[in-house]
Amino acid sequence: MQRSQKVSYAYSQTPWRAQIRSLGLFLCLAVILLLMAVAQIDLTARIKTTGRQIQAYRLQIEALKEDISDLQTELAFLTSVAEMKKRALDLGFRPASAEEITYIVVPDYYQPSQAPTAQTHAIAPRPVARLSPEFTQSLLEWFVDEVLTSSVIGISLP
Repeated sequence: MQRSQKVSYAYSQTPWRAQIRSLGLFLCLAVILLLMAVAQIDLTARIKTTGRQIQAYRLQIEALKEDISDLQTELAFLTSVAEMKKRALDLGFRPASAEEITYIVVPDYYQPSQAPTAQTHAIAPRPVARLSPEFTQSLLEWFVDEVLTSSVIGISLP
């Protein structure tokens, strides 16, 4: 008992030890909370940066789509009949006369009058597959055939 009294007497003589313990516990909790706050701020900053990058990529995608659309429009204009005719005339080409045109006969090549049409190559309708009565019979018909007309019950239907 004397030992416990000595320890309690020593603590009563030095209250600063208990205060240091309390202060250490408080500082430890404060450091833990500070680390959690820093981690939360870091995570929030990363999420915000990623969100901004996604927005920038979406804007870039929209700009590229507009560029593609503009280029397709320009290509359509440049390959139009009127523009191609004008460019051909500028390059020195002219429409051919009937005397300048030479036709070459290619063996086994069909004549334009014999060109395949959708009607000549129409797909023939498939014949309808006939199912056996087991697969076309309703549950009621099966019930009548199997249960009511069986010889076990002895009921006959007209």
